[in-house]
Amino acid sequence: MKTPFNTFVIPVIDPINPMPPVPGEQFGRTIDQLPQAQPSGGGGFSGDWPLKLVAVDTENVKVVFGTVNGFTPTTINTNIDVSGTDATWAIYMRATLSGTSVTGAAVGSDNTGTVPTDDATNSYRLIGEVDVASSVITAVRPAMAWSQEVVVCTADDPSSYHWVVS
Repeated sequence: MKTPFNTFVIPVIDPINPMPPVPGEQFGRTIDQLPQAQPSGGGGFSGDWPLKLVAVDTENVKVVFGTVNGFTPTTINTNIDVSGTDATWAIYMRATLSGTSVTGAAVGSDNTGTVPTDDATNSYRLIGEVDVASSVITAVRPAMAWSQEVVVCTADDPSSYHWVVS
């Protein structure tokens, strides 16, 4: 049987992964479980991702579950009332540092829209911004969504702090 002139045969090649998957727990790290949500119909995920800023109602926002260097931040999944001041609020994560180790994490907020500057014992990362007018939330702008790791290259040197997705 003859093959037409413009017919090509493309072989199917199985992908080879030289780095097989290894559970994070093997290295003493925890990996967030995806939130449970109702199916969205298209096979997509319709829930909230870890460490994402979401509106709860017209006066409150919260940061949904997640971790920073394996720590569950204090005030996670806790309402943050932003109705007291009409402004653009900054909602941020603060990692407490000791040398090159992270020893704790907390969610913070500032009604001037400012994230504090890193110092020798703390590193900060914007989670998102919230606009408030007439004591009502008018916009929520998440700036990140997923658990984070803070990598400290040099102890007590704020220029060496780096936030990465864990």
